[in-house]
Amino acid sequence: MVAAQKHKSGRQILSVKVFSELVQAACERNQSSLAVGIVPRVDQLPALIQRYDDPFLPLGRTIIDATSDLAAAYVFHLGAYLATGAAGAIALERTIAYAPKDAVKIIHAPFVSADYVRAVYEDAFGADAVTLATHERDSVAAYVRNPLHGVFIADQSERELEQLTVEFPGQVGGYRSIGVGHNLLQLRNADSLVLQWFWGDRLYTSGGEDFAKVLRITATQLRTKQRDLDG
Repeated sequence: MVAAQKHKSGRQILSVKVFSELVQAACERNQSSLAVGIVPRVDQLPALIQRYDDPFLPLGRTIIDATSDLAAAYVFHLGAYLATGAAGAIALERTIAYAPKDAVKIIHAPFVSADYVRAVYEDAFGADAVTLATHERDSVAAYVRNPLHGVFIADQSERELEQLTVEFPGQVGGYRSIGVGHNLLQLRNADSLVLQWFWGDRLYTSGGEDFAKVLRITATQLRTKQRDLDG
């Protein structure tokens, strides 16, 4: 039997002992494999957000409010947030904290070393997983010391991923592009758990005052399409 345990963020996670189970629980909660990519850019803000002096946090909250019952995960693009310096870093931390406690929070850089481990997890931003651009064993190991953390490695060979998933079962996966604004995140050795990661024009089809309403419609359509494909 898998025991309940408490995540360092303070949330109670029932029957979860490894990252893959966190992902599975998030998918089952909303019957969804949708991962919503949040990529804030000052020159691409929707009309209803442009009134804010520090717009990234209200943008993130608006996106999450519109999709919290539709998405299994949120993917936060680190470079986009840090483009505005300290204000963006603060917005990232607060947006991650605002996301549903049972949703999977992923920071996309992708990182190439272990230098950012403390920053991305509970000591700072509070994410559950990261994307990596390296399969170097020690770097991967640093990001998965906590069994509730995971990594998704960019475009690695099956052999490289297999070696890592044997050592870190339920915590290592890959990600790859399958179209403009659409990536596939897939955990290995975990019943092939898949997250469909959308961002950009594939997801955000209105920049007007109806941004949130149209986003919800689009997210619902994407979730329904993926459920049909999965079924």
